[in-house]
Amino acid sequence: MKPGIFQFAVLFLDPYVSFQFMQQHFGFLEGDHLVFPGDSRAPVRLPVGADFQSALDLGQKTVSRTAERPGTPQAQLEVERIGMRSHILTRALSAGTPVGVLVVGSRDPSFKPSAREERLCMLIADILGPAMANARAAEYQAREAIDQAILAEAASAVASQSDPWEVVQGLCEAVGRFIPEPSVRFAFREGDSLSFQLPAGGREEHPIGKYFSQALETGQAV
Repeated sequence: MKPGIFQFAVLFLDPYVSFQFMQQHFGFLEGDHLVFPGDSRAPVRLPVGADFQSALDLGQKTVSRTAERPGTPQAQLEVERIGMRSHILTRALSAGTPVGVLVVGSRDPSFKPSAREERLCMLIADILGPAMANARAAEYQAREAIDQAILAEAASAVASQSDPWEVVQGLCEAVGRFIPEPSVRFAFREGDSLSFQLPAGGREEHPIGKYFSQALETGQAV
């Protein structure tokens, strides 16, 4: 979603507050978290605390600058990081389902949201919800296409080799498309040990410890 719609929204909300003090953000609802995309940094994931939950349940929650520090510790840190004071949290729907929360606020300590700002945020969120749902669907489709290309590349690399070491090394390029500077290894289970293939046909034995045991039992360990 282009920032223009947010800029228009904020200027329309209160033309008497300098634009440099205004802030607007949108968090996509993913399970029990809201994910706020960023242009130049990793998305910010915040748990759905009391204020966000109130907005999702009731449609809107206004957090006054005179209130106690809002929300979860993670939300408090983010509010302090961006310097936001009073702000309005508004639920955005698409086809009747919540897709996220629009956050409009100000760094200006004198800004106090009124009923007019709250009503306009509700109307803007009505427009924003379907647009953000479409944007997220397009993002998922693009990500799925990339994932399928990675899997095809991995399958091709595996099919072109027969030596265990060469098979694993052939996966590095495919894995490198989603993990920077990847290290890929494979271990054969032999009794209570794991046997790692080495270059030139050598083997390296390791006992099955905590993390290897977790991977064998649950399918994965991180």
